[in-house]
Amino acid sequence: MIIEERYRIILDIVKERRTVSYAELASMLYCSMSTVRRDVEAMSQRNLIEKVHNGAAYIVGNASESPSLIRESEHVREKRAIAFLAKKYVTPGITMFLDSSTTCAQLIPFMKDTPNLIAITNGLENAMLLSTAGVEVYLPGGMLFSRNNAITGGETIEFLKRYAPDVYFFSTRGLSLDGRLSEANVSTRAIKEAMLGRAKHRILLIDSSKIGKTFFAQSGTLDDLDAIVTDRPLPDELQALCSSLGVEVLIPE
Repeated sequence: MIIEERYRIILDIVKERRTVSYAELASMLYCSMSTVRRDVEAMSQRNLIEKVHNGAAYIVGNASESPSLIRESEHVREKRAIAFLAKKYVTPGITMFLDSSTTCAQLIPFMKDTPNLIAITNGLENAMLLSTAGVEVYLPGGMLFSRNNAITGGETIEFLKRYAPDVYFFSTRGLSLDGRLSEANVSTRAIKEAMLGRAKHRILLIDSSKIGKTFFAQSGTLDDLDAIVTDRPLPDELQALCSSLGVEVLIPE
């Protein structure tokens, strides 16, 4: 079993049980206590879980940007359904901004058979997925934000300002019922705001768990968007606002 796979299993166990001992983890994973201790130590340093006496505990109530390993394991079925609908916007020859979100990661496999795609992304994992799908990929310079494997900072924003792609595919931490998009931290907000302001068409991919939530840093509003792709019908007041602004809403049938 590779290390990242063990990390995902440990994370799932800790999320379900809230606390678990080294002995229990070793038994469930069919590995040694020393291996489990090393894994828990490494995961605690990445803020995935908390190391406690003789075991590990789930980190509750963290309002900051979720580590990418956690985000990848959340609402996967919903994100795949969203990606399946959003693939209609992936057409031959388009240029795009793609953020570092795991929701956008689910869209990338649908790009594989579409020719002549060019993407700019600040997400390291998404860059690798895009390259594997045969997309021409450009990465900005800047500082690596390790919690979500994204490149951020002023240098990143200056790079993004040089381009005006056809489409911006992105997600957001929260979409309030009055149409405000928000992020958990300022650096993520600045990157997404820069991308939002340069693309010709803006497509928000957002699962329903984020609807009605507001975080610290506002990154845009509903009238910045051309379409929302989500997994469930929007609340009535948000749907009415989309209709009034001409924002297309796609949900599974």
